[in-house]
Amino acid sequence: MKLELSKLELLKRPRLPMMTPMVKRLWGMLGFLVMLAIGGFLAAPSCFADVILLTNRSPDSINLVVSKQGGGYHKMKIYPQDILPLIVQGPVELAFDTGAGMKDYDLKPNTIYFFGRIQGARENGPQVDMQELGLTMPSTRRNGRPLGAENRKPVPGVNVEKTEKVGTITVKIMVDEGEASLRSVWEKRLRERMEAASKILEQTCRLRLEVIGTGRWKSENAGNFDAALKEFEEEVAPEKADLVIGFTSKYVSRVGRIKLGGTYGLFRRHILIREHLRKTSEAERLEVLLHEIGHTLGCTHSPEEVSVMRPKLADDRANSAGFRIAFDPINALAMNLVSEGWRYNDARTVKQLPISNRIGLMNVYSLLRQAMPKDSSTVNYLRTVATSYPKPGPKLPKIITDLPPE
Repeated sequence: MKLELSKLELLKRPRLPMMTPMVKRLWGMLGFLVMLAIGGFLAAPSCFADVILLTNRSPDSINLVVSKQGGGYHKMKIYPQDILPLIVQGPVELAFDTGAGMKDYDLKPNTIYFFGRIQGARENGPQVDMQELGLTMPSTRRNGRPLGAENRKPVPGVNVEKTEKVGTITVKIMVDEGEASLRSVWEKRLRERMEAASKILEQTCRLRLEVIGTGRWKSENAGNFDAALKEFEEEVAPEKADLVIGFTSKYVSRVGRIKLGGTYGLFRRHILIREHLRKTSEAERLEVLLHEIGHTLGCTHSPEEVSVMRPKLADDRANSAGFRIAFDPINALAMNLVSEGWRYNDARTVKQLPISNRIGLMNVYSLLRQAMPKDSSTVNYLRTVATSYPKPGPKLPKIITDLPPE
């Protein structure tokens, strides 16, 4: 039986590009950093938990049952096109309704599984099945034991309490003096956008946005986005907020490509977004907001054309009837590895993430790097995680920005 999963075929079997000697040397250096990181990880104590990500690419809701930690089973449902993260510490038993009876699978931690329709299914036979999206880097060592397993004893099953608990990202909203509307008008508009983004984030990675403050700042470098982001980071303090998001409304020439938004990357606390661009709809602005928040929560660019993490936004896709603003499964797994550390280990830096989560992130970025070999953001994130132990030397931050099509 073959599943109808064409949207994921590129990520399922990525092909490595031909590498020049220079690229080989650079990739070899990165591999060395990865090994250094893993060596450091194994020496560090940590609280462990893993993530299993389920995604439904079939047109039907699917009823399923998962094994719980400590015994027993828990009923769940995954709706069409939805993502369902499970917090686990070992393998999980899962059974689901195929349309012609229940089917059982054993699931592995830090892995993506997706449901899809069976091509050519008989009318009275099974209609859906499950398939694993394998990661590219090995996650086991020494007799198949997980890396870092020396410090923990796996407890099979889903931790239902952790799976269902929602964490909070506090946000401060800022606008510059280019915003001409009254405070009541722009604040209502941006709060509603945050609420829409929060619902998608909560469904994807169990984190919600809570706006705890709003204000204005004076921007002087809006014409140069890189300078504007640096200025915003220097001028606006997050204070008690986890994340401060600035919306600049100053005029920018439409000649050539214009950077829609940017941040300095994983766990950074400043995001800058261009607010008033002609012919940019509210749905497209929501995509830009989610894209940049995704970058701070571990996402890199995706080859999936319907993912909010595709490299080029404001491409009119979000305005199409029936278009669903959502993250692709691979980046959703990265977000959940970060979210799990955020919610249960108070991780606010890469180094504070549990060992298994960092290794899981390296697996994710390795897969995305092969799917998009020309995208620098994934290599930068791989390097960030790999160098989180031992402590790297000082570096100039690399801005992650997003451009509309030419």
